[in-house]
Amino acid sequence: MKLEFDQKTKLTDILEKIRSSTESSLELSLPSDSLLAANSINKEIIKRFASDVGKEVSFSSAAPAVAKDELGFVEGEDVSSLPHQEPAEAALPIVSTVAEGSNKKTFSKISLPNFAFLQKIPRIYLAAGGLALILIFAFFLFLWVLPSVDVTLFYEASTKSASSELTASVGAELDANKKTVPATTEEVSKNDLATAKATGKKNVGEAAKGRVTINNYLDSDRFFSKGAVITPTSGGITFTLDNDVTASASAGFGNHTEVGVNVTATKTGPEGNLAAGTNFKIGSANTSQLFARNDTALSGGSTKTITIVSEADRNSLKDQLVAQLTKKATDEIKSQNKDVVIPEAGVEVTVSKETYDVDVGQEAAEVSLSLEVTAKAVVLKFADLVSILTKTMAVPEGFKVSEKDSSATASFLTKTTESNWRIQGKINAVLVPDVNLEKISKDLSGKRVGSAKEYLDGLKAIKSYSLKFRPSFYSAIGFLPFSTSKIHVKVEKSQ
Repeated sequence: MKLEFDQKTKLTDILEKIRSSTESSLELSLPSDSLLAANSINKEIIKRFASDVGKEVSFSSAAPAVAKDELGFVEGEDVSSLPHQEPAEAALPIVSTVAEGSNKKTFSKISLPNFAFLQKIPRIYLAAGGLALILIFAFFLFLWVLPSVDVTLFYEASTKSASSELTASVGAELDANKKTVPATTEEVSKNDLATAKATGKKNVGEAAKGRVTINNYLDSDRFFSKGAVITPTSGGITFTLDNDVTASASAGFGNHTEVGVNVTATKTGPEGNLAAGTNFKIGSANTSQLFARNDTALSGGSTKTITIVSEADRNSLKDQLVAQLTKKATDEIKSQNKDVVIPEAGVEVTVSKETYDVDVGQEAAEVSLSLEVTAKAVVLKFADLVSILTKTMAVPEGFKVSEKDSSATASFLTKTTESNWRIQGKINAVLVPDVNLEKISKDLSGKRVGSAKEYLDGLKAIKSYSLKFRPSFYSAIGFLPFSTSKIHVKVEKSQ
């Protein structure tokens, strides 16, 4: 049986014809220019459907439909006499479900938009609509995407200093009311060798020596022990006897006895070098009855000043080296713990090894010291110190303390317990405007320039401001960008 179809026939119409036909073998005739015939998927769908309903189909081509122009009119036909028809649905695959008994078969069809209605709209309207879309897009680009503005807020630099006595405590929490700041302890060992010049002075030399003769005019023997002192009658350096000696009694008036003995000056130096014939008084004896005289010059006396290592030299060197090692230990602790403060005098140093190369009083040009110390430091967090000191000071309204620009120090007062110290904290706070840049950017979006300036004039702690538009000609529009991401606000210190 042959079933004929035209170009207007839909796929569903063909499938319904196959299902309702009583014949088991069908020939389907489609125009050769039909979209259904041109699409092999459609033919496959038809074959599978026919097989499912127990029929066989074959295809044949019919003559093409009458040629029409691009607008769908047949040459020679009276257009006004034709009935109005809706544009034919595109004969492309659709989704279709056909029930046969309890089985359901699903077929695919893709429908494309039909823009035939645009052919009815005059071209002038289409052009105007397109131009309007372009203008709307350009307006959006000009007002939202293209412009941006840099808002710079200037403030006048100011600082405020404050100090307060605090308690640094190991294991404590930051407590502004109790003025307690958390602390930790760090311990490091350091050793080094240092050398310093010796500054001690000492006079050294030789004492003058020689021999004298004791003259005794007395009528009795006189005994003199070693070390007995004799003094030049003209004054000057004294001498002592080198050994015991006895001067025998004289034989009578005008007679005397003599005995020689070696003597040594009591001091070093050339002052003991006396010429021959110098008379000496022996003890408290009367020189007319008992005296001594050197028959030869006394000589050998000399002196010089030498440099020695003094106790002060060693103590000074030790103090210097301890200070150096304390600084090294402090620097090492700071390098291992970022953003910390070690109170002044808050490093406890214990000397574990001390070795000098020269003894006290020994002649030397310099002295060296090998020293090893253990340094235990009290460590505070910089942020904690700034935070607690900030709370003890009055910050002007509209300002806040800039932690990164401020400086804080502490000095050790006293150790109260093994883990608590009294310290004096000091802060040199740099004050900056307390402003919310994100809020300012949001508040400024879409404002007219005049309104924006009034808003900026009302910001506390802001001395002046500047608006820089990009591109620059956009400032002539008279208002700020609508997008907050295009408003860049920053705060700078006025020069």
